[in-house]
Amino acid sequence: ALLEVAKAFTHGRSKYGLFNYSQNMEVLRYIDAGDRHKNQFLTFKDEGDIDESGVHHLALQAANALMALDAILTGKIVDNRNKVYNK
Repeated sequence: ALLEVAKAFTHGRSKYGLFNYSQNMEVLRYIDAGDRHKNQFLTFKDEGDIDESGVHHLALQAANALMALDAILTGKIVDNRNKVYNK
């Protein structure tokens, strides 16, 4: 499973650049991307469990969660969650 997540990070590096995820990204960008991959997996879309990048959708979901957590823990996250629910 970790090797598949590593493939997700390798794909992200070639598509977006090395360490792009640690540059003050909005947290919902990670969450939304992870949700899209989770939904692709759950709804059995045409390409099946594998994304067009050749990586399993659940590995891409995991990578998005890890990038969000890394950004939170390093203080590099832009918290754009809906403040109405922060009570």
